[in-house]
Amino acid sequence: MTTEVMVIEELSKYPASKTLIDELKLKCVGLSISGIEDKEGYNKVHEVRMEIKNNRVAFTTAYKDSKKETKLFWDKVDEKVTAVNLELSSMEDPLYEMEKEIDTEKERIKQEKIRQEQEKLQSRINRLMAYKTQIVVESLRILKDDEFEAYFEKVKADFEIEQARIAEEKAKEDARIAEEKRLKDESDAKIAAEKAIEDARIAAIKKAEDEKKAEEQRIESDRLARITEDQKIESDRLAAVAAEQAKIAADLKAKQDKIDADKKKEADRIDLEAKNIQDAKNKIISTVGLSEPLKVEIEMINTPLREYNWMRHDSHKLSMLEAGGVDNWEWYGESLYGIENECPCQNCINKRMEVK
Repeated sequence: MTTEVMVIEELSKYPASKTLIDELKLKCVGLSISGIEDKEGYNKVHEVRMEIKNNRVAFTTAYKDSKKETKLFWDKVDEKVTAVNLELSSMEDPLYEMEKEIDTEKERIKQEKIRQEQEKLQSRINRLMAYKTQIVVESLRILKDDEFEAYFEKVKADFEIEQARIAEEKAKEDARIAEEKRLKDESDAKIAAEKAIEDARIAAIKKAEDEKKAEEQRIESDRLARITEDQKIESDRLAAVAAEQAKIAADLKAKQDKIDADKKKEADRIDLEAKNIQDAKNKIISTVGLSEPLKVEIEMINTPLREYNWMRHDSHKLSMLEAGGVDNWEWYGESLYGIENECPCQNCINKRMEVK
């Protein structure tokens, strides 16, 4: 048996026989789809295409299941299978393209419808969002246009009523706030005015007190200045008096020193003269031989006479000084200190003798 015969016999076992292929060809003749509304034509094309497809799949499956023996045999079988597939595909492909064109258009129309529905839904959502209402997407999707418009008008009317109510309440609240602000401003202005008056009163009192205090301080300062000035004047006066008294005391002391020196000099002179006189008297008495009473008389006459004028002068001078207040001067007592030890009169001499 030749390979060709074997191939023919083998292929006769498969579902896709020559007779079946002829029958399928006949079924493809005159098939067409007039448009997307031609459901009958579309279904007929789909039915025949599926029948062809099913036979093609069955044929290929049978081929794969019965593939055996030599490579040459199967090469021939493959050639025949390929030829059969090509012949079947040449019939299937135009039908598929017709279906595909319609399916593509249907899908485009479907997507366009979905897009339009989505745009319509989004438009509805946008319109409703302008009035701040609760949105249920699924409910909006199923509403007809007239139903949606009625619903939209109701939402719009409710929103406008609510907005009017809110505006009215806001106007009332604004009026209340404005009135509260006006009253507060009036109260603040009144408080500020009262505070300004009180501040002015306090400032006036403080100014008066400050001026009074300043005046009192000025008067006190003037008084202290006068006291200081008076004290300075008094201090200067006392200093001048003290200086004058010191000068007077110094002058008096100088004069007293001179007087004392003169007195001592005079006393020395008198003592010397008295001694000379006594020596002379003694010589006369010794020479002449006078009696004792006469000697006393001579002493009583000669000594006071020599001292008499000096004593009268000093006594008169002392009286004048004491009459002028010398005995009240600061250095008066100090100036006479020790006079008993220096005075040449008999009384002071006798006192000195008594002390000894």
